[in-house]
Amino acid sequence: MDEIIRQKEILFAQMRKLQARYELSKTVGPNYYEPGMMEYLDRSRGTFDEATGRMVLCYEAKGTRYDGRTSIIENMHEGDMITVVRDEENPYNHNNFTMVNGRGQNVGHMPAELCNAIAPLYDAGYIEFQKAFDSYVEPISVRSRYAKQAMLFVQLELQVYDEARTMSDEVKAESVISETDNGGPTETPGENALRDANDVWIVSCNPNYYDVEGAFRDLPVVTWRQKFTAKSGDTVLIYVSGDIKAIRYQCRVEEADLSSVRVDDSAYYKNDFDKNNVAARWMELKLIRIFVPQDTKMSVLAQYGVRGAIMGPRHAPPELVKYLDTLS
Repeated sequence: MDEIIRQKEILFAQMRKLQARYELSKTVGPNYYEPGMMEYLDRSRGTFDEATGRMVLCYEAKGTRYDGRTSIIENMHEGDMITVVRDEENPYNHNNFTMVNGRGQNVGHMPAELCNAIAPLYDAGYIEFQKAFDSYVEPISVRSRYAKQAMLFVQLELQVYDEARTMSDEVKAESVISETDNGGPTETPGENALRDANDVWIVSCNPNYYDVEGAFRDLPVVTWRQKFTAKSGDTVLIYVSGDIKAIRYQCRVEEADLSSVRVDDSAYYKNDFDKNNVAARWMELKLIRIFVPQDTKMSVLAQYGVRGAIMGPRHAPPELVKYLDTLS
């Protein structure tokens, strides 16, 4: 608990820094300029309501000049909704969060200092994102000819909890799938049915970093970094990126909240990542079934409530659960 308190202090310090930038904007003239430090002061914001636990952060998106994001931002507008997704596979920062627009396009990253403040609390269930949107957009086409990147600010609204949450009341209500429509059962689920599972999660896997196919083929269980509040008996759906771009595996959580790795799968990593040297929680996943990618590709998932790019863990929409139960 002491670690959680310390991490919250780090988060609130970052919030105050953002608000300090906004307050500073009130004291300087319109021509005040200090490259790299004092631009767009009034676009930053950080507030917290102690009565409700609601925090609002307005921050500059980073990395907007790379991977074609400059042209993507040309077509974005203030008020456009943004999905902030956990990106623990980022090779530069395992605490990373990525911003994705309504078309599923990556438009930038949360600043590293904010990522490092939020991720441990988010992973442990003490923070829940409510909504995010573009609070300020300035495409490079309207900036100075010397500008090297577009300017994008995001407003993120989040709930800070005193105790860890397994899932919000809203998501919990949506995740309950009734067995009856008229007082009686409508069908008998098969042995692989998802609707009887405790919680159903979607996580992502980058095959360029980890040979998930080989691991499930050769091992009785696969050890997965637990970045969410899973428990034994939950279902985990693994979305495989790269060339597959589909939910490929359905797994059952055999053990959760493990402090160490019990099954060695180091041979399946395609880099030098060593789980034994990472202070994290782990869970063991047992393979239940394999899906045909054509049935679970992104265009299909979008029809069943999956919005935006799948990067961080999320709950499976109820309509997706129903759909997957119809697949043989």
